Amino acid sequence: GDDAALRGVVDGWRQGLVAYLWHGKDGAAAAVGFAESCIGEDDELGEVDCALAAALEDNLAELVAIAANLGGMFHAAHLADVLERGLGVEWGLDLWGDGGIREHFIVEWLHTTESTPNLWRLAVDYLLTCPSTGLDRLSSLLLRVPVPSSSSRTAALLLQTCATHNLHATSHLLLLRLGASSLDLNLPSDALLSFLRAADLPRSTSTVDAAIAAAEASG
Repeated sequence: GDDAALRGVVDGWRQGLVAYLWHGKDGAAAAVGFAESCIGEDDELGEVDCALAAALEDNLAELVAIAANLGGMFHAAHLADVLERGLGVEWGLDLWGDGGIREHFIVEWLHTTESTPNLWRLAVDYLLTCPSTGLDRLSSLLLRVPVPSSSSRTAALLLQTCATHNLHATSHLLLLRLGASSLDLNLPSDALLSFLRAADLPRSTSTVDAAIAAAEASG
């Protein structure tokens, strides 16, 4: 708890910050001031260091500015996640109207992952940690995932995700989409199964009629 003793055994800003957080007596904000007194000539504070300092000092405006200027949405999203869920930072405002600072950066980062196959399952896990907008965004995401066929593993996983999280309307739309894509691939049996699961009698009947007509035409 003695500042002079601590200063004598640490080397640089980061060690000073951690040492004071563990052994100091005046709280998190004081840890930043102590760490600054430990900065050496070769110490260079990075953006993450500055963000941690801003968080510990409850300097929200500076923290938001640093996070927004980090070199990519991945860093911004996970910095916000660590600060909120790890250090218990309470933001106290919603600058973008989409659930708060952490949710905003998580969603912005997830947008950058959509072009990478199979990362949608990772996105599901992240969106479920976003209480304000997560489920609505999850529904939209599930309908955008490319599906090779209605009998594919991807289709089964998407429908299972809908069932797990009670996204019944999303499941219905997904089944209709799978049925339509099966018809485009000339797979009427797969299409019929999807339409039946969606309880869509008109589309089911139309699919059966078309299949019978095709069979009769081929002799």
